[in-house]
Amino acid sequence: RNIASCKAASLGHASLGPLIVGSQQGEYPALLWPQNGNLRVAGPSGNAGFPSLNQFLEGLFGVDGVFRIINGRFEFDTVTVDVASENPLEVLAQGQARVTALGVPHGQVPAVAYRVDIGEVSFAFSSDQNGLNPAFTEFVRDVDVLVVHFAGREDAEGLVAELHAKPSVWGQIASDANVGNLVLSHLTSTQDLDESLEHLSSTYNGPLVMAEDFLCIAVD
Repeated sequence: RNIASCKAASLGHASLGPLIVGSQQGEYPALLWPQNGNLRVAGPSGNAGFPSLNQFLEGLFGVDGVFRIINGRFEFDTVTVDVASENPLEVLAQGQARVTALGVPHGQVPAVAYRVDIGEVSFAFSSDQNGLNPAFTEFVRDVDVLVVHFAGREDAEGLVAELHAKPSVWGQIASDANVGNLVLSHLTSTQDLDESLEHLSSTYNGPLVMAEDFLCIAVD
């Protein structure tokens, strides 16, 4: 867990803010605290309601940031992903490793999906999204592992439907993209998982994994 061995950090979105318990971004200060040096960080462009990547980092680690004590110990090499672009953006290319990013729809929240290719092995992370960007299917085509945020409901309407893909939508994307393994993450205690899995199975019948902490997946 030494940050010195980390080549890049990728932020999916900044919808909850860094200090709210449960926020994905709340772990950044803890990860960086014992380290120093250079770090490439990728994340979304902002809008009127949500900070851009640079604004987010400045709010956390700038000279007047919440965790200003870390300021000066790190030099961030930022890669801002324009979430309105239909074209993937290369975040990192080093040796056999290549990381690309694509903006995905998540209501009014700027969000980014990521794909990692290392030699012949590939995996992708959907981030929070509603699954309605056709470019995403091509973006994750033929990946060995696709990790999706499985928080949506099949009967969702309004704001919830704008934020999270329905189970059947995830299944269709996985089938159309010919993914090797589909991993369901972002599971909640309030969802009817059995019902959601039933809807998923109506459009997808490939390998399926339920995500859990410290899960490791072997990829040939």
